[in-house]
Amino acid sequence: MAKQPGRILGMTNAQIGILAGLGFLALASLCVVGWLIFSNMSANAVPELPLTASSPVETSVLPAETPTPESSPTPAPTAFVAPAGWKEFSNSQVSLWLPENFAGGDMLSGRANTIAEVKALGQYFANIVTVMQSSGPTYSLWMVDKNMDNSIIISTVAVQYDPVGQEMALGEYIRLTLENSSVASITINEHKPMTILGYEARRLTYQYRMGTSESTNVAYTLKDGMNFWTVTYSLAPEEYPTLLPMIEQSIASLKFLAP
Repeated sequence: MAKQPGRILGMTNAQIGILAGLGFLALASLCVVGWLIFSNMSANAVPELPLTASSPVETSVLPAETPTPESSPTPAPTAFVAPAGWKEFSNSQVSLWLPENFAGGDMLSGRANTIAEVKALGQYFANIVTVMQSSGPTYSLWMVDKNMDNSIIISTVAVQYDPVGQEMALGEYIRLTLENSSVASITINEHKPMTILGYEARRLTYQYRMGTSESTNVAYTLKDGMNFWTVTYSLAPEEYPTLLPMIEQSIASLKFLAP
Protein backbone atom coordinates (compact mmCIF):
# COMPACT_ATOMS: atom_id res chain seq x y z
CA MET A 1 0.00 0.00 0.00
CA ALA A 2 1.39 3.41 -0.95
CA LYS A 3 2.38 5.60 1.92
CA GLN A 4 -0.22 8.32 2.60
CA PRO A 5 0.99 11.95 2.74
CA GLY A 6 1.38 13.37 6.23
CA ARG A 7 -1.58 15.28 7.68
CA ILE A 8 -1.73 17.99 10.30
CA LEU A 9 -5.10 18.54 12.03
CA GLY A 10 -6.68 16.43 9.30
CA MET A 11 -5.29 18.54 6.46
CA THR A 12 -2.70 17.65 3.83
CA ASN A 13 0.41 19.75 3.33
CA ALA A 14 -1.13 21.16 0.11
CA GLN A 15 -4.27 22.24 1.95
CA ILE A 16 -2.21 23.84 4.71
CA GLY A 17 -0.22 25.72 2.08
CA ILE A 18 -3.42 27.04 0.49
CA LEU A 19 -4.82 28.22 3.82
CA ALA A 20 -1.50 29.88 4.64
CA GLY A 21 -1.62 31.72 1.33
CA LEU A 22 -5.18 32.86 2.00
CA GLY A 23 -4.13 34.04 5.45
CA PHE A 24 -1.31 36.07 3.92
CA LEU A 25 -3.66 37.62 1.37
CA ALA A 26 -6.19 38.57 4.03
CA LEU A 27 -3.48 39.99 6.31
CA ALA A 28 -2.01 42.05 3.45
CA SER A 29 -5.43 43.47 2.61
CA LEU A 30 -6.18 44.29 6.24
CA CYS A 31 -2.82 46.03 6.66
CA VAL A 32 -3.80 48.35 3.82
CA VAL A 33 -7.25 49.06 5.25
CA GLY A 34 -5.80 49.48 8.72
CA TRP A 35 -3.40 52.06 7.42
CA LEU A 36 -6.19 53.85 5.58
CA ILE A 37 -8.05 54.24 8.85
CA PHE A 38 -5.16 55.56 10.93
CA SER A 39 -3.18 57.53 8.32
CA ASN A 40 -3.74 61.27 8.32
CA MET A 41 -5.84 60.98 11.51
CA SER A 42 -7.69 64.20 12.36
CA ALA A 43 -9.87 65.35 15.23
CA ASN A 44 -13.07 65.02 13.21
CA ALA A 45 -14.89 61.70 13.39
CA VAL A 46 -16.00 60.08 10.17
CA PRO A 47 -19.80 59.96 9.80
CA GLU A 48 -21.15 56.43 9.88
CA LEU A 49 -22.75 55.12 6.69
CA PRO A 50 -26.23 53.65 7.27
CA LEU A 51 -26.33 49.95 6.48
CA THR A 52 -27.86 49.33 3.08
CA ALA A 53 -28.56 45.62 3.27
CA SER A 54 -28.12 42.93 5.88
CA SER A 55 -27.62 43.42 9.60
CA PRO A 56 -24.10 43.24 11.06
CA VAL A 57 -22.54 39.78 10.91
CA GLU A 58 -19.43 38.14 12.29
CA THR A 59 -16.43 38.16 9.96
CA SER A 60 -16.31 34.36 10.02
CA VAL A 61 -19.83 34.03 8.63
CA LEU A 62 -20.58 34.84 5.00
CA PRO A 63 -24.16 36.14 4.75
CA ALA A 64 -26.68 34.88 2.27
CA GLU A 65 -26.31 36.28 -1.20
CA THR A 66 -28.28 39.44 -1.87
CA PRO A 67 -31.26 38.37 -4.02
CA THR A 68 -31.17 39.51 -7.63
CA PRO A 69 -34.59 40.32 -9.17
CA GLU A 70 -35.62 38.22 -12.14
CA SER A 71 -34.97 39.98 -15.41
CA SER A 72 -34.61 39.38 -19.11
CA PRO A 73 -31.40 37.72 -20.35
CA THR A 74 -28.33 39.92 -19.90
CA PRO A 75 -27.20 41.37 -23.23
CA ALA A 76 -23.69 40.74 -24.48
CA PRO A 77 -21.19 43.16 -22.91
CA THR A 78 -20.22 46.16 -25.00
CA ALA A 79 -16.75 47.64 -25.32
CA PHE A 80 -15.89 49.98 -22.47
CA VAL A 81 -15.79 53.64 -23.44
CA ALA A 82 -13.77 55.66 -20.95
CA PRO A 83 -15.45 58.82 -19.66
CA ALA A 84 -13.71 62.11 -20.31
CA GLY A 85 -10.93 62.75 -17.81
CA TRP A 86 -10.22 59.07 -17.09
CA LYS A 87 -6.97 57.18 -17.64
CA GLU A 88 -5.87 53.57 -17.89
CA PHE A 89 -3.70 51.79 -15.32
CA SER A 90 -2.20 48.53 -16.54
CA ASN A 91 0.64 46.02 -16.60
CA SER A 92 1.19 42.71 -18.38
CA GLN A 93 -1.59 41.05 -16.32
CA VAL A 94 -4.51 43.42 -16.05
CA SER A 95 -5.97 46.80 -17.04
CA LEU A 96 -8.33 49.10 -15.14
CA TRP A 97 -9.57 52.65 -15.80
CA LEU A 98 -10.04 55.34 -13.14
CA PRO A 99 -10.49 59.12 -13.03
CA GLU A 100 -7.28 61.05 -13.72
CA ASN A 101 -7.08 62.22 -10.09
CA PHE A 102 -5.67 58.75 -9.25
CA ALA A 103 -1.94 58.05 -9.28
CA GLY A 104 0.17 54.90 -9.02
CA GLY A 105 -0.43 51.74 -11.00
CA ASP A 106 1.84 48.79 -11.81
CA MET A 107 3.07 46.83 -8.79
CA LEU A 108 4.17 43.87 -10.92
CA SER A 109 7.08 45.06 -13.06
CA GLY A 110 6.99 48.80 -12.33
CA ARG A 111 6.77 48.59 -8.54
CA ALA A 112 9.61 51.05 -7.82
CA ASN A 113 8.24 53.67 -10.22
CA THR A 114 4.70 53.31 -8.85
CA ILE A 115 5.85 53.77 -5.26
CA ALA A 116 8.04 56.72 -6.29
CA GLU A 117 5.05 58.39 -7.98
CA VAL A 118 2.93 58.11 -4.83
CA LYS A 119 5.85 59.27 -2.67
CA ALA A 120 6.21 62.37 -4.83
CA LEU A 121 2.67 63.39 -3.87
CA GLY A 122 4.00 64.58 -0.51
CA GLN A 123 4.01 63.90 3.20
CA TYR A 124 0.23 63.40 3.28
CA PHE A 125 0.84 60.04 1.54
CA ALA A 126 3.90 58.95 3.55
CA ASN A 127 2.13 56.15 5.41
CA ILE A 128 0.71 54.51 2.32
CA VAL A 129 4.16 54.63 0.73
CA THR A 130 5.45 52.63 3.68
CA VAL A 131 2.66 50.07 3.30
CA MET A 132 3.24 49.79 -0.45
CA GLN A 133 6.96 49.20 0.12
CA SER A 134 6.24 46.31 2.49
CA SER A 135 3.33 44.78 0.53
CA GLY A 136 3.42 41.22 -0.74
CA PRO A 137 3.47 39.84 -4.29
CA THR A 138 -0.32 39.50 -4.58
CA TYR A 139 -0.64 43.18 -5.52
CA SER A 140 -0.79 43.67 -9.27
CA LEU A 141 -2.10 47.27 -9.42
CA TRP A 142 -2.36 49.89 -6.68
CA MET A 143 -3.81 53.35 -7.21
CA VAL A 144 -4.26 56.27 -4.80
CA ASP A 145 -6.51 59.33 -5.03
CA LYS A 146 -4.01 62.20 -5.08
CA ASN A 147 -6.58 64.81 -4.02
CA MET A 148 -6.09 65.94 -0.43
CA ASP A 149 -9.05 66.75 1.81
CA ASN A 150 -10.04 66.67 5.48
CA SER A 151 -11.01 62.99 5.47
CA ILE A 152 -8.99 60.56 7.55
CA ILE A 153 -9.41 58.02 4.74
CA ILE A 154 -7.50 58.28 1.46
CA SER A 155 -9.38 56.56 -1.37
CA THR A 156 -7.41 53.68 -2.88
CA VAL A 157 -7.98 50.97 -5.48
CA ALA A 158 -6.02 47.71 -5.34
CA VAL A 159 -6.04 44.78 -7.75
CA GLN A 160 -4.76 41.51 -6.27
CA TYR A 161 -4.03 38.16 -7.91
CA ASP A 162 -4.02 34.94 -5.88
CA PRO A 163 -2.97 31.74 -7.72
CA VAL A 164 -4.34 29.19 -5.26
CA GLY A 165 -3.24 26.28 -7.44
CA GLN A 166 -6.07 23.97 -6.37
CA GLU A 167 -9.77 23.84 -7.23
CA MET A 168 -11.84 25.81 -4.72
CA ALA A 169 -15.36 27.26 -4.86
CA LEU A 170 -15.59 31.05 -4.95
CA GLY A 171 -17.78 31.16 -1.86
CA GLU A 172 -15.32 28.99 0.06
CA TYR A 173 -12.42 31.21 -0.96
CA ILE A 174 -14.24 34.30 0.30
CA ARG A 175 -15.28 32.54 3.52
CA LEU A 176 -11.73 31.46 4.30
CA THR A 177 -10.45 34.95 3.58
CA LEU A 178 -13.00 36.46 5.98
CA GLU A 179 -12.14 33.94 8.67
CA ASN A 180 -8.55 35.18 8.53
CA SER A 181 -9.72 38.80 8.83
CA SER A 182 -9.72 39.02 12.61
CA VAL A 183 -7.64 42.19 13.04
CA ALA A 184 -10.68 44.49 13.02
CA SER A 185 -14.47 44.42 12.91
CA ILE A 186 -16.05 43.82 9.51
CA THR A 187 -19.77 44.24 8.88
CA ILE A 188 -20.94 42.99 5.49
CA ASN A 189 -23.73 45.07 3.98
CA GLU A 190 -24.04 43.29 0.64
CA HIS A 191 -23.00 39.94 -0.87
CA LYS A 192 -24.07 39.92 -4.49
CA PRO A 193 -23.34 37.24 -7.12
CA MET A 194 -22.59 38.46 -10.62
CA THR A 195 -20.64 37.67 -13.76
CA ILE A 196 -17.65 39.79 -14.79
CA LEU A 197 -15.81 39.14 -18.07
CA GLY A 198 -17.60 35.80 -18.22
CA TYR A 199 -16.19 34.73 -14.85
CA GLU A 200 -18.13 33.86 -11.71
CA ALA A 201 -17.83 36.82 -9.34
CA ARG A 202 -19.10 38.27 -6.07
CA ARG A 203 -19.37 41.86 -4.89
CA LEU A 204 -18.97 42.41 -1.16
CA THR A 205 -19.69 45.84 0.32
CA TYR A 206 -18.60 46.08 3.92
CA GLN A 207 -17.75 48.43 6.76
CA TYR A 208 -14.29 48.06 8.26
CA ARG A 209 -14.07 49.37 11.82
CA MET A 210 -11.04 49.76 14.03
CA GLY A 211 -11.77 51.62 17.24
CA THR A 212 -14.02 54.57 16.43
CA SER A 213 -12.80 54.90 12.82
CA GLU A 214 -14.42 53.31 9.80
CA SER A 215 -13.97 52.87 6.06
CA THR A 216 -16.27 51.49 3.39
CA ASN A 217 -14.90 48.87 1.01
CA VAL A 218 -16.40 47.53 -2.20
CA ALA A 219 -14.57 44.33 -3.18
CA TYR A 220 -15.12 42.36 -6.39
CA THR A 221 -13.72 38.80 -6.32
CA LEU A 222 -13.51 36.76 -9.52
CA LYS A 223 -12.75 33.06 -9.95
CA ASP A 224 -10.53 32.24 -12.95
CA GLY A 225 -10.00 28.48 -12.77
CA MET A 226 -7.67 27.89 -9.80
CA ASN A 227 -6.84 31.60 -9.62
CA PHE A 228 -8.70 34.42 -7.87
CA TRP A 229 -8.72 38.14 -8.58
CA THR A 230 -9.90 40.79 -6.11
CA VAL A 231 -10.45 44.45 -6.97
CA THR A 232 -11.01 46.52 -3.82
CA TYR A 233 -12.18 50.13 -3.71
CA SER A 234 -11.59 51.66 -0.24
CA LEU A 235 -13.07 55.03 0.67
CA ALA A 236 -14.47 57.18 3.45
CA PRO A 237 -18.06 56.19 4.36
CA GLU A 238 -19.43 59.65 3.62
CA GLU A 239 -18.06 59.41 0.06
CA TYR A 240 -19.71 56.05 -0.71
CA PRO A 241 -22.98 57.42 -2.19
CA THR A 242 -21.05 59.85 -4.40
CA LEU A 243 -18.33 57.44 -5.56
CA LEU A 244 -20.43 54.31 -6.13
CA PRO A 245 -21.26 55.26 -9.77
CA MET A 246 -17.54 55.76 -10.42
CA ILE A 247 -16.78 52.35 -8.88
CA GLU A 248 -19.35 50.63 -11.09
CA GLN A 249 -17.97 52.36 -14.19
CA SER A 250 -14.43 51.44 -13.23
CA ILE A 251 -15.07 47.73 -12.64
CA ALA A 252 -16.78 47.62 -16.06
CA SER A 253 -13.40 48.57 -17.57
CA LEU A 254 -11.55 45.62 -16.02
CA LYS A 255 -9.61 43.61 -18.59
CA PHE A 256 -7.31 40.61 -18.20
CA LEU A 257 -4.31 40.66 -20.49
CA ALA A 258 -1.60 38.01 -20.85
CA PRO A 259 -1.84 35.25 -18.16
